[in-house]
Amino acid sequence: DPELGVQLPVAVVSIGSTSLTMSRLELEDSNDHVKVVRTEANPQDFQVVVESTVWADYFKLGITRSWEPLLEPVKCLVLYEKSLMRGEGFIIDADTPVHLNLSGAL
Repeated sequence: DPELGVQLPVAVVSIGSTSLTMSRLELEDSNDHVKVVRTEANPQDFQVVVESTVWADYFKLGITRSWEPLLEPVKCLVLYEKSLMRGEGFIIDADTPVHLNLSGAL
């Protein structure tokens, strides 16, 4: 490229096999050990679930000039929930170990 000069890749982040689900949340009220299921969910009570596989590679400069794994593929689940009874919050759960490869080449 005559305008920008030599361009080298730095990194790539990949997201594969992703699913997104949003649903109304139905909770059980417990009072004096009696569970009463609400017949209609509050419209403000909901949860969002994202299941995905994520990985990242970086471009290694030097003699080899090749792509190297930075983050090995990780299958994870992210849950966001908002409820008048329970409040709101995030849960992140990884079904596989998280392997981050750091070397002097970075």
